[in-house]
Amino acid sequence: MTEENVCRIHGRVRIVAEGANTPTTPDADRLLEERGVIVIPDVLANAGGVTGSCLEQVQGSANAYWRRDQTCHELDERLRAALRTVHDMADHGDMTLRDAAYLIAMDRVAKACRARGWV
Repeated sequence: MTEENVCRIHGRVRIVAEGANTPTTPDADRLLEERGVIVIPDVLANAGGVTGSCLEQVQGSANAYWRRDQTCHELDERLRAALRTVHDMADHGDMTLRDAAYLIAMDRVAKACRARGWV
């Protein structure tokens, strides 16, 4: 979505969930925010696939097999926790969900780099 086509979003829309690869430009983001539209950033809206793949890898590494309901439960728990964390940071820091998600991601990467002695 760009500044030029953001006007196509109906005035009653309050939430937009992005597809993959940052489809909303910063200018469009700003306009949506001014209109009070909550944008669920792609990194959060699409986290289920990556998280599901991670759970598969965990099972494979442990030579384990989880039942479908157990896998869905684990996935649900992780995604709800991620949403809560991002929402809380956005709410307390008076920022967008995108900014909160990016700050959390950068902080986690920095901590992982420090823990591995890379920085």
